[in-house]
Amino acid sequence: MNRIDQERKKLVATAVLGTARSGPLPPDVEGIFRSSLTILSRENPEEQLLDEAALMINYRRAGMVVSIGSIDELPTASQESLPSCSPAAAELLKQILDGSYRDVLPEALDLFVGHQLRVPFLLLPDLLTVGARRPELRSQIVRVAGERGKWLAQFNKSWSYVGTASVDRTSEELVADWDTAKADDRLAIIHRLREMDSNLAVSLLIRSWKSETASNRQAMLSLLEPHLSSEDAPILEIAFVDKSVEVRREAVRLLSKLPLSIVRKKAIELAESSIQLKTRIFGGSEITLALPHAYDPEWSHYAIEETSYIKDIGDRAWWLVQWLGLVPPDYWSNKFGMTPSELLAAAQLSDWADALRLGWSKGAKLTNNHQWNYVLLKYWVTAADSRTSITNLVPRVGDLGPLAEALLSEILDAVSLPLHDRHPATALLRQYTGPWSEEFSRKVLANIERRSRLPKDPNQQIWLSVSLLREFAYRIPPTLASEPWFDVTRDDDEWMNWANAVNDFQNTLTFRQNLYRELES
Repeated sequence: MNRIDQERKKLVATAVLGTARSGPLPPDVEGIFRSSLTILSRENPEEQLLDEAALMINYRRAGMVVSIGSIDELPTASQESLPSCSPAAAELLKQILDGSYRDVLPEALDLFVGHQLRVPFLLLPDLLTVGARRPELRSQIVRVAGERGKWLAQFNKSWSYVGTASVDRTSEELVADWDTAKADDRLAIIHRLREMDSNLAVSLLIRSWKSETASNRQAMLSLLEPHLSSEDAPILEIAFVDKSVEVRREAVRLLSKLPLSIVRKKAIELAESSIQLKTRIFGGSEITLALPHAYDPEWSHYAIEETSYIKDIGDRAWWLVQWLGLVPPDYWSNKFGMTPSELLAAAQLSDWADALRLGWSKGAKLTNNHQWNYVLLKYWVTAADSRTSITNLVPRVGDLGPLAEALLSEILDAVSLPLHDRHPATALLRQYTGPWSEEFSRKVLANIERRSRLPKDPNQQIWLSVSLLREFAYRIPPTLASEPWFDVTRDDDEWMNWANAVNDFQNTLTFRQNLYRELES
C-alpha cells in the first residue's frame, strides 16, 4: 500500500469517528500533495477534512509518472492476405456492432467470408468481443479478423477462441491445446476436428470423457451429428450408459440415427410387436395396436420415460410415442407400402391415433424427413391443436427444408382473410427464419399490405403481425428494398397502427441492400 492510500484510510477513519473524537490527522505524505494541503489549511476541522478528501480524489485521478524499465519487444502481426472492405462497408459494419442492426451481423459475416474480405483494424476489438459472447459466430469472425485479429487476441483472455477456432490450425496443434483448453474452446476443437479427422475427434472425447461436466458431454455429443457415422459408435456406447439422464437421452437420439445400432433395432422390435395394419371389410386400411400393460425397467436405458406429461396421452400411449419416435417413419411407409398421407388416414380410425401421430412426428423430426414433416405439420396446423406440451414433438417449419414455402403458401391461399395474430400462418411465419425466396416474399408482403388497409376488427388482433413485419425485414431478399410495398403517404386511422413498423421494415431492408452493394462492389 503506497503513502497516498495510507493517508486515504486515515481520512476515512477520521470521517467515521468524527473530527472531535479523533482530532486532526496531519498528512504523512511528501511533495506537492503535502504543500497543497498546507495551503488549504483551515481552522474548522470538518472543512479541513473535506478539503483533504477532495484534493486526494483529484490527486489520485491525476495518476503518477510511470517508471521506465525494460519492456520485451512485442512480436508483430503477420502480413495480411485478405483485402479490407471499403470505408463505406466499414461504416455499415460499425453500425451493426454499435447495435443499430445487430441481427444483420451473421449475414454480414457470411458476406465478408464469401467475398474474401477482412474487417478493418479499428473494428476488431468490438468484433472479437462479440465472438466472446456468441460462440456460434466464432468460426466466421476468425475468418474475417485477419492476421491482426489473431495477433490482437493474445492480449485479452476472452478472445482466446481466435486461436482455437482458426481454420489455419492443423489437427496436431488442436490436439496439443486440448488438455489446457476451456470448455467453450474444447467444443470449438471438436467442431474443427470433425471436419478434419472425425476419428481423432472421437478419440479425444473418449480420452477425457470422465473429466467433462455433464452439460459439456451433452454438447460434445451434439457436435457429432453433422458427420455422424457408424465409426462414432464407441463414444456413443459410452454415453449410452452415462450417469446423466440428459447425456443418455442425447446418446439414444444419435444412436437411433444409425441403422445397425442397438437403439434402432430395439425400437423397431418393440414398435413392430405393437403395430399391425388390417384391411377393413368396407375398404381402406386400419392400424391396430397391442401395447404392453406394464413398464419394463430396461426401457430406462433407452431414455424411455415411464410417466406421460402430455395432455390427453396416457402412460401406455406415451411409451408408444417414445418408441415410435426412435424409428424413421419411412420404415412404416416401406413396410406397409403406403404414403405418409395414407398412413395418417389409417391411423385416424385407431383409438391410439393421437399417439401414432405424435410418435411419427417425433421420428420425422429426428430423421429430418421433409416429406413426412410436411404432411404431419399440415395436419397439426389444420387440427389447431393448442396443447403446449406437444410443442417439442411436432415438426416446425424449419424441419420441412425446401418444402417450407410450399406449405406456407398453401395455408395463406387456403384462408381468405389476410394475416392477423390468430391466422394459422402467423406462428409458422415467425418460425420460418429464411432466407425467403422473392416469390414467397412478394406473397407475404402483399398479404400484409392488404391487412393494413382493413378496418380494425376486435376478433382479428394485429399487434403480433405488426411486430413480425420488423422481423421479416431480415429474411426478405434485399433486392426487394426498392419496391414500394406500402403507400407511406396514407394518413387514415388504420395506417397509424402500421406506420412505425413499416418505417423500421423499410430502413432495415434498405440497410441490408446497401451492405450487399458495398461488399459486392
